[in-house]
Amino acid sequence: MFGDYDAMVRTQRAFFDGHSIAPNSTRVALDLGSGPGFQSIALSQIGFDVLAIDTSEELLRELAGRCGSVKTLNRDFRDLSFAMGSRPELIVCMGDTLTHLGSVDEVRSVIRQTHALLVPKGRVVLTFRDLSVPRKDVDRFIPVRGDADRILTSFLEDAGDSVVVFDLLHERAGADWTLTKSCYRKIKLTKAAASAIAVEAGFRVETDQLKNGMIVVIGLKD
Repeated sequence: MFGDYDAMVRTQRAFFDGHSIAPNSTRVALDLGSGPGFQSIALSQIGFDVLAIDTSEELLRELAGRCGSVKTLNRDFRDLSFAMGSRPELIVCMGDTLTHLGSVDEVRSVIRQTHALLVPKGRVVLTFRDLSVPRKDVDRFIPVRGDADRILTSFLEDAGDSVVVFDLLHERAGADWTLTKSCYRKIKLTKAAASAIAVEAGFRVETDQLKNGMIVVIGLKD
C-alpha cells in the first residue's frame, strides 16, 4: 500500500541528496525500523554500507530480495547495545517509526544511544508524522491508498498523549470484498520535543522542519 517500490526508493534518494547526506568517513549506516527498506536501498545507492534493522522478518526478507548489498538484522532497536563497535557515521530512523515507540522516554533513550554509537561528525536523521494537532469529526478519516483490488482507510482517535490508529483494509476477492481491521497506538511527538531531545543527547540540530505533515530533524555529533 506504499505504492510503487522503486518510486519510493527514488523519493528517499532525493531526500538524502537534498540534505547533502553522503559517506565521508566510515561509510557505515544503520537504518532503524527499516521496514521494506526504501531508505536502506537509497543509502546503499549513495555508497553507504547499510545495516537495516527491523522486527519484521517478512519485511527484511523483502528488502534482502530486492538488494543483496544491504545487510539485515531482525532486532528491536530500542536496545542498540548489539551495534557497539560498528562505528556508524549515519543513523536514520524514518517513515514514522519513532511514533510507534511506547513513550517519549523510549524516544529519548534511542536518540541518546544513537549519539553514543555515532563517530564524531556523524549524523542522525529522524522523520515522523506530526500528530500533535488532533483531527476532528470527518477529518479523522484518512484515505491512505487504493487501487483496483485494495482500499486502505485509516481512522484516528485522539487519546491524550497518543493517537489510536484504526486501519480498514478492503480487498477484492472475486466479485466480493473482504474487510481486515486492525488498530495500534502512536505517540504524539512534536518537532520542538524531538529537537530538544536531540540537543539534550548532545547533537547540534542542523535541520528542524515540518513539511507536508512530516517532521524532519537532523542532528550532527560534534
